[in-house]
Amino acid sequence: MRLFSRLGSWLRGAARGQLRGGGAREVDALLGARLPSVPADRFRAELLRAVGEAHDGQRAVNVTLDPSVEVLVIPRIEAMPAERERMVSADIDAVLAQLESAQRFSSVTWSALKDANPPFSPTPEEWGGEQGSRLEGETGIVFFIDVEAVMQAMAHAAEQQGFVARIDEEIELIRVTDGRFEAHVGSNALLAEALWTGRGPLSTISRRASTLAHELRGYAALVRALERRFTGRRFDVADGVLVARDAQSAVRLDYRQLLAAQLASGLTADAFLARARLDDLGGPDAGDIGVLLRSTSYLKAYPDALAATVDGAALIAVQTVDGVVRPVQREPDDHAERFEHYRDEARRTLPAFTMSAHAFVVEQRGARGLTRVACLVADKAATITAHPTLMRGVLDQLAPHEPRTRVTCATENSALFGSEHASAELLAEAKRRAAQLEEDLFSDGSDPLGIDHVVELPKLGQGRFELHVVPDAYFNVRDQAETRADLGRGHSDYLRGLSLELLGKPEAALPYFERAVRASQADGEMNLALGRTLSAVNDHKRAIVFLQRAAQALPEHADAANALGVALHKSGAAADAHAQFRRAVRLAPDEVGFLVNFGRTCCEQRLFHEARTALDHALRLEPSSGDAHAAMAVLCHKTGERQRALHHAREALSELPNDDTISELMSLLEEDESKQGS
Repeated sequence: MRLFSRLGSWLRGAARGQLRGGGAREVDALLGARLPSVPADRFRAELLRAVGEAHDGQRAVNVTLDPSVEVLVIPRIEAMPAERERMVSADIDAVLAQLESAQRFSSVTWSALKDANPPFSPTPEEWGGEQGSRLEGETGIVFFIDVEAVMQAMAHAAEQQGFVARIDEEIELIRVTDGRFEAHVGSNALLAEALWTGRGPLSTISRRASTLAHELRGYAALVRALERRFTGRRFDVADGVLVARDAQSAVRLDYRQLLAAQLASGLTADAFLARARLDDLGGPDAGDIGVLLRSTSYLKAYPDALAATVDGAALIAVQTVDGVVRPVQREPDDHAERFEHYRDEARRTLPAFTMSAHAFVVEQRGARGLTRVACLVADKAATITAHPTLMRGVLDQLAPHEPRTRVTCATENSALFGSEHASAELLAEAKRRAAQLEEDLFSDGSDPLGIDHVVELPKLGQGRFELHVVPDAYFNVRDQAETRADLGRGHSDYLRGLSLELLGKPEAALPYFERAVRASQADGEMNLALGRTLSAVNDHKRAIVFLQRAAQALPEHADAANALGVALHKSGAAADAHAQFRRAVRLAPDEVGFLVNFGRTCCEQRLFHEARTALDHALRLEPSSGDAHAAMAVLCHKTGERQRALHHAREALSELPNDDTISELMSLLEEDESKQGS
């Protein structure tokens, strides 16, 4: 069993509302049992002890770190003997059953916490000591947290400071007010700090509560500075924002974000505001502000853009409203400090930076050992090279890297990161592949850049990157499409379509496969590719025609049978689909995807014994298959095995957390279980 990716979702449904609805005495009694009461040094010591005990003893360890926090630590089990693995699994099941019965815990894994890059100090690297490396992956760690009790504790701590506190349970936020301004304390940020720094909830709540008075006074001081800077405007607090009014207009400002920006700048409120116009200060109407790195040719198209030039490139001040990015207009009387306001805000908000990108790594072995160049291709990819902490953040996800990294950007949409000792040959190959990838991903191209320098990476990275790793097969097939014209009619188009399919772009691949089939109508592989792609773009009825041709031309090809089964099933021909899935399983009996498809259609036709046989085999082959667990959950639900159905639904949901169908099934199963219990 692969436990690490699943544990964080085994207890998804924490109870809410147990601290509401009673009298003061009942609430105090509940809080007395559940509020944090452990000092930071003990919380940290107990966590590290549990990590060491699990690793050294090769067993699952459950420890109460605090009345509001339990931790389950599991050693790596890949190399364990089967008997030891069963013992660890049994220990985990026992702990989870006990915690689930308490009906008050939510869970988070250490890996999920790490992936969020919390911007808090000290870091685990600083306080982990000898166990630090084990926190980085040698053990699986799951925290079970009484979130509601922690929120109540924060609210009580605020009230002890003399403020009014209200818990917004929908977004898990504590709103603290002095009657005019409102400070926000998010439970997610509070808990991330508590766990990441190893301080625990009590110390973190105490620290946060001690800042509230200063924060609320800071808002009042900021308003006075705004009144001095923008004379003739009246500043009022309404609906949680600051509204700046004059005779012609009203501008809404988020005073919480403004104060955070001013404090991060290191300037006094007056000096901070002197750099900006009112529209630069952000807020609900203005959107997000920041900077983009562009070619200097951008300034020819937008000569009035507020910008600065650095290393032969242009940094452009921008505002993003509803996903639309627009350059900020430079006014005749602007000073350089106005641009610095945008640059500082871009730096301050780096932890919230998000990017979806395609990526690949090329390697070469030489006299210095293995050297690598990692490449990122995305809209605005070059922008992250302006921020070393973002470079570190993406490289932490992508490839091993050195403290000093050579950064190269040939265009605005690509960035290369490699060893400063990488050969010219390796860099040239990386640039060639980046150009191919960019050509296939962007129809409008991008302007050239000439960035090439060495950067000292910081110890910690920031940013959140959704990386789509491009397989080597994409580049190999793409190269063949351009060089192997000798392979016959339509073959170049076929290979070009395959390369785009490997890139996850079926719509772009479709016209190439259509041309290939027109040139070679009897070719089974080409018909299979066209039919498979038509299915991928939901044109299942048309796909059936080509997949039937493929199945006839390739009678021993399991992929052809399975693809035809998918198209038939999506078109409503369940019985015909079932026959094709049976054929696919006969041809490839150990292919998990084929077994799952066959098991699902068996279940639909109430062939429950056949369905169980197929799905059991799939789970033996791949115990972590979310699709196999989901299909088994449906089967168990139909055969009345509620507990087994719930188990498999949880396993499926932890592997496929965004699958709405599984979430709905799990809700249905939990509702059934609740009815049975009552």
